[in-house]
Amino acid sequence: MSDKIWVQTKWKLEDLHTESVQFKLPVQDGEVTGYGQFVVTADSQGMLSIDIRTRLTGEPDRKDGMHDFHLNQWAADQIERNPAGSEVKFRCGL
Repeated sequence: MSDKIWVQTKWKLEDLHTESVQFKLPVQDGEVTGYGQFVVTADSQGMLSIDIRTRLTGEPDRKDGMHDFHLNQWAADQIERNPAGSEVKFRCGL
C-alpha cells in the first residue's frame, strides 16, 4: 500500500521540493507544530504528493527520528510563502 496522497494545488513540484516550511497540522490527538522540509513528487496528470519531513523527538521506534507528514488536500491548500526575509520559505496551517 502506498503512503502517497495526491492533491491538486497552485504550487508546482519545483516551487516546493526541498524548500523549508514551518507547519501546524491537525493530528489524531490534537496538533503538531514544527519546522521541516517539503518532499514532493508529481504524477503524469500534474497531481502532487506533498510530504513535510521533520525530525521528531521522543520517537523510540525511529532510529533517525525522521518523520514524514503526508499532506491531504486541506493541508495543501494551506501552503503559503512566508514574507520576504524570513528564514523559512513557506508556512502551512499557520
